[in-house]
Amino acid sequence: PELELALFRALGRKGSVSFVRSVLEAEDTLTKLATHIMESAQKIATADAATGEELNDKFAAGGGIVMSFGGRSDYFNGLEPRVGSPKPRLLEAMAQEHCGSADSNAEWTTGNYGIATTAFKEFCLVSWEVIDELRGPDKESFPQDWRDAAEKMVRFKDNNRPDSWPIETKNTEHPRSKERTTNFLKAAVEKNQLLKEMGEKVLLIEEVLALRLYTGPLFEKYNAVNRGGSLVGENNAFM
Repeated sequence: PELELALFRALGRKGSVSFVRSVLEAEDTLTKLATHIMESAQKIATADAATGEELNDKFAAGGGIVMSFGGRSDYFNGLEPRVGSPKPRLLEAMAQEHCGSADSNAEWTTGNYGIATTAFKEFCLVSWEVIDELRGPDKESFPQDWRDAAEKMVRFKDNNRPDSWPIETKNTEHPRSKERTTNFLKAAVEKNQLLKEMGEKVLLIEEVLALRLYTGPLFEKYNAVNRGGSLVGENNAFM
C-alpha cells in the first residue's frame, strides 16, 4: 500500500494523461478488462440464480420452508417462556429434550435435503459420533471432562447406536453419511486453545454437541423455537 500511495502521489505531481494511457496500452489493459467483463457476463448468463431475488426464488422452489417470527416482546422475554428455565445438568437435559419429549419421535422431512428423521434419531446419531471419537485411539488428546461426558452418553436410556443415517431424497450429490466432517472434536480442541490464549471461555462438550446437532436437520426445529415460531402463528406439527 505504501508503494502504491507513493506512485500515485508522484503521478499526480509529474504525470500526465498521455503517460497513463501509454502504460495501459503497453500492458494491453483494454483486452484484459474486456476479457474479464465477458467472462463475468457468461457466468451470469449460465448461473441458476444471478440476483438475491432469483436465489430466494430458487430456494423456495427447492422446498424451503416459511419460518414464523415473534415480536419485540418475545425478544425481550427471552427463551424461558418457550423452553423453560435452564437445567444445571446440561448433558442430561439435552438428552431428555431430544429423546424423552412429546415430539422426540415425531418424524418430519427437511426442506433442503428431503431427509425424513426425528429428534431422537438425530441425537443418537450425533452423540455416538462424539462417543466414538472420545473413545478412539486419540482419546488422550481430549479433556478428561469430555471423555467423562462420553461415558455418560453411553449410559443414557435408549441411546442406541443407529444402524444407518437417514437418506437424502433431494440434493443427493453429497450425502452426509459419506461426506460429513470427521474428527470435528479435534478441531474444537484447537479452537479452545486459541480461546484460552485470548483469555476467553472455552467451549463445553455440550456446546460442541449442540453445534454439531445444529448442522443437521435439527436446525429447522431449533430455529422454529429461537425465532418465536412456537408461540405465534401457525406451526408445523413436528415442531
